[in-house]
Amino acid sequence: MDESFDYQWQFVLNHELEDVRRIAEHASREPALRRLFPYSSLSNLRFSTRSEYPYDSLPWVETVDAGRYRARDADNRPLAEGDLQIVVMPAVVRAVRAIVPT
Repeated sequence: MDESFDYQWQFVLNHELEDVRRIAEHASREPALRRLFPYSSLSNLRFSTRSEYPYDSLPWVETVDAGRYRARDADNRPLAEGDLQIVVMPAVVRAVRAIVPT
């Protein structure tokens, strides 16, 4: 993995916004997501196979409100909504695995 990926993971894991940190903590435990480049947009966490702009479109996680999150696919369609660990992260992992070969 590129050093810029490791650096970026540390950045989002220590992000100033609690929601981004919370999503990043869960995402970092998922091997399919950990090998991607994470970046934040507002209070959302997105993923790319590239560390430089323009990033590619992959499934991502958005903050809906306190304690509720939504997984969206690469075309911005909702995949799942609710608890981050139980509902949202599994949906993002499944969607990423369908797009990015392991």
